[in-house]
Amino acid sequence: APQITLRAGVQLIIGFTLMIIIAGYISARALIRIFMFGATVLCLSAVPNLDRALTVGVPLNSPLLGSKNQIGFAAYVLFASAIAVAIDRNHRRILRVTAGALIPFSLTFAFLSQSGGGIVSIALTVLLYPLFVFLSSMRGTARLVFSGIAMVMLAIAFLFREWITDSIAYFRTDVLEKSESLTGRTYLWEAADRLWMQRPTLGFGYGSFWRHGNLEAEALWRWGGIP
Repeated sequence: APQITLRAGVQLIIGFTLMIIIAGYISARALIRIFMFGATVLCLSAVPNLDRALTVGVPLNSPLLGSKNQIGFAAYVLFASAIAVAIDRNHRRILRVTAGALIPFSLTFAFLSQSGGGIVSIALTVLLYPLFVFLSSMRGTARLVFSGIAMVMLAIAFLFREWITDSIAYFRTDVLEKSESLTGRTYLWEAADRLWMQRPTLGFGYGSFWRHGNLEAEALWRWGGIP
């Protein structure tokens, strides 16, 4: 698919170049605000499908993004950036209030997207964010001591790895309702791991794999029961 590869490759180069320029000229606080408002726009793009997600129970999708997982990711970015803006006293009050109002909005969209990755990311953020805020308020020596204690606790937790593994499996199956193979993803990852070794430098090109006539793709479609 040379046309798709050329277009996507040029978009990738332009995107990275713009991000480098933006990161060099915009402060971290301004960049977080951009993330927050950008993610808000992406979430709002799913509003046309909101009624169907609420009434039928299908995952919330977006005509713009075309994927429930992308909505889940946008909701997560909105959640994390909104927290950062809401607790930062250097932002204007109206902006902090707006960010606080966007937090439940992001959680709602993450829940409706039914994206396992988005929900897990939000859970990890809730767990780790207070820790990062606590560490940032410490001085260098205290931070090193606290980090050392955390490493010791991690080593102790490693002794209970079987219980932790069982808890993760329970969370995956009973909370996220995902099978042990993550609905077939592990098999696809094995296939991808084998395929990338054939062309490790440039790969197969953008949009070139999932095409009719590609025997590897046809085999995976048949394995997954996709007509």
